[in-house]
Amino acid sequence: YIMKILIKILSNSLLILLLLNTTVLAGTNFGAKGAANESTLNLSKMLNYAIQDEYLAQAEYAYIIEKFGNSRPFSNIIKAEKKHIEMLVPIFEKYKIFVPENIAANYLIKTSSIKESLSAGVQAEIENIDMYKHFLKQDLPDDVKVLFERLMKASQNHLRAFKKALSRY
Repeated sequence: YIMKILIKILSNSLLILLLLNTTVLAGTNFGAKGAANESTLNLSKMLNYAIQDEYLAQAEYAYIIEKFGNSRPFSNIIKAEKKHIEMLVPIFEKYKIFVPENIAANYLIKTSSIKESLSAGVQAEIENIDMYKHFLKQDLPDDVKVLFERLMKASQNHLRAFKKALSRY
């Protein structure tokens, strides 16, 4: 009887560890992190990673504003993230690519202070810029190339804003 209980506990423990590991790995296949781990890119994948990363930034900054109050630069940048998503959607439609559901809330980094949030913003923008740099090395339609360049420049501006705000701490 005790042996059966121990086997059941061990089996459940292994299942929980497997599920936790799968969850951690799933986070690496979303947005800029997903793009960085992707070995073969095509237009559909690039657009999906791009909008996922914009969804993630928007969700992250909404979480920060809700938790710590409506402060700059988050209050300004969250509006820009909405515009970035709105810029991407017509490209999905033009190339008949399905716009993915916004599941970014599943990938949030829940920070515990404004300083930590600013640091997370710096890192997120660096990863976003690197993603667009990588995409721009691919063979892209002209309109997609122009859009990715605009989004990358916006992220460079966001990076400067986060670094400036972080320098005050």
